Amino acid sequence: MTTTAWSWLLFAVSAFGLWLTGRHLRAGWWFAIINQVAVWGPYAIITHQPGLVANSAVFVLIYANNLRKWRHSAATPKTAAASDQRPAACVGAGDRT
Repeated sequence: MTTTAWSWLLFAVSAFGLWLTGRHLRAGWWFAIINQVAVWGPYAIITHQPGLVANSAVFVLIYANNLRKWRHSAATPKTAAASDQRPAACVGAGDRT
């Protein structure tokens, strides 16, 4: 595959994953993980770019952690009152003159 083709593939797959995740779809997190493993990882290895291999590994960890947090928060219903609460240390902090 040419470098131009790789760049367009990387762009398209990554943009689609961001779009899915931005739509609050669980599939977006899975797509992002698979993208790093199946597209970015091989690209980094084929082009001998160890920094991109590390980047891909870290992104997989971050995406997996975000998926875990998202699944946990989606399973816990929030009430309007609970979502509007701020920690006591933050209340009124901006009101000082």
